[in-house]
Order: sequence, then structure tokens, then C-alpha cells
Amino acid sequence: MSVHAIARPYAKALFMLAQEQNEVKAWSNWLEFASNLGRHPLTVDMLTNPIYTKQFRLDFYFNLTKEVMSDLSIEQQVQAFLSVLSEQNRIILLPEIEKAFEEIRRFAENSIKVEVTSAKKLTADEQTKLIAALSKRFSKSIELITKEDPSLMAGAVIRAEDIIVDGSVQGKIRQLREALA
Repeated sequence: MSVHAIARPYAKALFMLAQEQNEVKAWSNWLEFASNLGRHPLTVDMLTNPIYTKQFRLDFYFNLTKEVMSDLSIEQQVQAFLSVLSEQNRIILLPEIEKAFEEIRRFAENSIKVEVTSAKKLTADEQTKLIAALSKRFSKSIELITKEDPSLMAGAVIRAEDIIVDGSVQGKIRQLREALA
């Protein structure tokens, strides 16, 4: 069974709880934090090293959450969720749970995450126009994530779900090189 297949039921149950409690944004924020923490090499080591007890792992995550996210409105639910994950040795799945939660959230909100990497920083006007065009193209609301990569020279690369549009100069040069080879 894949890691995603194991993580998805947790994410689905969590999303249903978050919707019931009108706390989708709070859970999304916490999961992003927990996921980033879960990807850190020291955390991975702690979660996979048998010398650390389930209780230690639970306390580690929960206390760090309280420390960093002091205004967390879902503190008790987070502790209960972490307890369930800890009992099943699944805390290490938090990055996959976050990924699945966000997929479920976007589906429920009829939105799509679009990553745009451009040679230079996009202006607010360019971002607005891009969001409008993409929203029309996908018939969904757009969560735009922008990145800069000067190596593109000019233009941009747009990634949305499984679609990639490479409108960069670097991409055009690569296409030309492949055509001439």
C-alpha cells in the first residue's frame, strides 16, 4: 500500500472535522507547519529511531506546535489527532497527510494551485491578469504561487496539476536544440 493511500483517510477525516468546526484554515496552517517540521532531517531521524518512545514523539510535536503556533484555536484537537497518529506510528506521515488534506480542500473549494516561475518578479497587475486568465481556463479559483528564476532569461513556466506550460526563453532554446539534434 502506498504512503499516500495510508495518509488519505487521515486527511479526509481531518478535513471533515475541520469543516464541521469551521476551522479549515487553522488545520491547513497547522498541517503546513507540521509537514515542514516532519521533513526536517532531525525530525525524520527522531521519528524513525526506535530509541524514542511514542510518548516522546507525541510530546515533541505537540509542545513545538504550542511554542510556535501560540494562537492555535484547535489545540485540543491537534493533541487528539497527534495521539491517534502516535499510537499507530504514523506521525511520520504528516507531510503526506498535509498534501492529501490540501488536495481535498482544493477540490471542496473548487480551486487549483498554480505555480508560476518567472525570470523576474511579477507585478501585482501581471499576477491579477494571470489569475483571471487561469481562472477562466480552468473554471476554478486560483491559488497562485510565484517564484523567481533568473536562469529562465525571460518568460515564465506555469505548473498547474499535471499541466506544464514552458514559455521561458530557456525553454525555447532547449526546444530548438532538441529540434536541431
